[in-house]
Amino acid sequence: MPGSLKAVRVIIAVRVVLAVIVYGVATLGLAVASGDRRLQAALEAEAGMSYGAVVLFMVIGAAIVAFEGYVLVTMGGGGSRTQTLLRLLVGIGLVNSVLNLLMGQNAVLGIVLLVIVAVLVEGRSAKEWFHTTESSVG
Repeated sequence: MPGSLKAVRVIIAVRVVLAVIVYGVATLGLAVASGDRRLQAALEAEAGMSYGAVVLFMVIGAAIVAFEGYVLVTMGGGGSRTQTLLRLLVGIGLVNSVLNLLMGQNAVLGIVLLVIVAVLVEGRSAKEWFHTTESSVG
C-alpha cells in the first residue's frame, strides 16, 4: 500500500474515533433527555428541529460512521472494490458536510479532509496499487 493510502487510512481512523466519541456522548445526552420534556424542549430550541428529527439525524450519522469503519477495515485488500468504496465514502462525506454547512454548522475542516482524501485516493501511486491488487482480491 502506498504512503498516500496509508495517510488516507490514518485520516479515516481519526474521523471514525472522533465520531464514535461524539456520537457516544450525544447518544447519552439523548437518552437522558428522552425522559424529560424540558430537556427535549431545550434540545429542540438549540438544534432548531424536533427531538425526533435530532434522533433521525443521529441514526443517519451513525450509519455513515459505521460505513467509514467498514471501509477502514476492508481497505487493506486493494482492488477496484476498495477504490470504489473510498470514492463512495468521499462522496457521502462531502454531501453530508455540505448539508451541515447549509444547516449552519461549521463543516469546513471535514470538507478539507475529504478533499485531501479524494486527492490521495486519485493519485497515480494509489491508482497503480488498486490496479495491481485487483487480481489478488476475491
